[in-house]
Amino acid sequence: PIPFHKSSPFLPHLSEINLLYAYSACGGYPLHLKRWQEDSTLEENLVSLAGTPASILLESANFLISNHRQYEPFLRAIGSERISYNKLKNRVEKDFQYISGNLERAGTIVRETPAGTPIEDTKKRLYRINDPYLRFWYSIISSHSNEIEGSLGRKVILNHMDVFRHHVAAVFEDECRNKTLRLIGADVFPYCQVGRWWGNKKLPNRHENKELEIDVAGVLPKDEFKIVGEATMQSSKIEHIADEVSTKSDIVAPDKSIEKLIFVADLTNKKMNGFHIFGIDDIASN
Repeated sequence: PIPFHKSSPFLPHLSEINLLYAYSACGGYPLHLKRWQEDSTLEENLVSLAGTPASILLESANFLISNHRQYEPFLRAIGSERISYNKLKNRVEKDFQYISGNLERAGTIVRETPAGTPIEDTKKRLYRINDPYLRFWYSIISSHSNEIEGSLGRKVILNHMDVFRHHVAAVFEDECRNKTLRLIGADVFPYCQVGRWWGNKKLPNRHENKELEIDVAGVLPKDEFKIVGEATMQSSKIEHIADEVSTKSDIVAPDKSIEKLIFVADLTNKKMNGFHIFGIDDIASN
């Protein structure tokens, strides 16, 4: 599969935000992307490509999974979720290490720990399917395939548009982290490990902890934060996001200089003192 920021040649007339929607459904597969109709609506494309009997997005997952057919129960146990090590191990007890290792090496799944935390830390480890298309398929299509084959696909798709948009927001967050990695590679930001971060942090000057989640965290060993960023699909929330980034930065890196990032899918204004602000056009570029 090709990465999002290299997918525009397959759909050259789509806006970057509509390219994100297409990529979230099709993944980085050229065969899928080429079938997306640039002059059709999002809903029309989803119904045509995923909600019609024998359609490409309905059937392709079965072909992809056929390479791991013996592992399909493991993939189904993860589905479209992020799932903890213990929860997944309880769902799939047989040959857990063997199956998870093979799927990781194949790039089919990834395991996550909070940025800066050793990947071996099973207490904080989460698993997820790596492919946006397969996550979309598990979130909506697989559990409704009989209805789609029975010509109820339009109703299935239209009744699950909120689920799809939630999926797109998760793909957008992934691409914000990927963009941050490219900026570090270009020496725009200092070297650090980039990923999601979640956990408890002591509040400055107070004897209590706060549970935090950070969409884009850049961290060195021993929880030395270099980057804190948040992502949103809606520009109307940018001031709230700026407050959130500032508050989290003050908690994880009190009295230290830190890069503050804001990612907004439908961005209209890129100027805000003290923040690096990126729109979907930035994320879709090298």
